[in-house]
Amino acid sequence: MNEEAALRKTLKQIGVKDLEVTRKASELLYAVLKRRNALDYLINQALESGDVEALDIGVRNFLRIYSYMVHYGGNSGAEVHRFVEHIRGSSVKRH
Repeated sequence: MNEEAALRKTLKQIGVKDLEVTRKASELLYAVLKRRNALDYLINQALESGDVEALDIGVRNFLRIYSYMVHYGGNSGAEVHRFVEHIRGSSVKRH
């Protein structure tokens, strides 16, 4: 499944119908993909194992988005905090 199809499937699963939210999610997806190598490097530097690929796919992708927002996205601390709180409050599978 390509990235756009995966995004559409995810947005449908969580019930997103707002076109503006869909557009922003798509922009974020492609921005993260564009900087994936740099983001993985940053994440690997912070991980004890140094291997982002060893993480669960959901955790790995959360860390990529979070790292993008902090390092490249121009997001305020409050925006990043809201993102983290939203993820914590969502129906994300917890271990």
